Amino acid sequence: MGANYVLKLPVILILHLKFFEYSHDRCAKIIKALDFEFDLKIDSTLVLSETQSPTEKQCKLFAVVYHEGKNANIGHYVTDAFHVGHNCWIRYDDSSVKTVQEEYVLKPQGTRVPYLLFYRKSEMIRSK
Repeated sequence: MGANYVLKLPVILILHLKFFEYSHDRCAKIIKALDFEFDLKIDSTLVLSETQSPTEKQCKLFAVVYHEGKNANIGHYVTDAFHVGHNCWIRYDDSSVKTVQEEYVLKPQGTRVPYLLFYRKSEMIRSK
């Protein structure tokens, strides 16, 4: 009896991805590639508000939190975030902070899988 739509898109949309599989007495990590994009267009049938323009239904990726490791109960979290002032992606890994190429944001390597995707409504992004 749940709704299959949202009334209005939030300014910040956080997508929590399930890369863990739970069974009776254990939890296993699912390690597989996932295609996601910098630009996300929300289908009009998912948004109830007819007052929102097409640009209000578009979002841009600005951060990704990854889980790294082979197991669900052990691992490490790393975050890539877009820095508007420097116009580049930055990887935050404990005390290490460094720039990262865009292709590594969308295509994580090894046991690193996206855990949280942070999108901002495109209309809220100021262009230079």
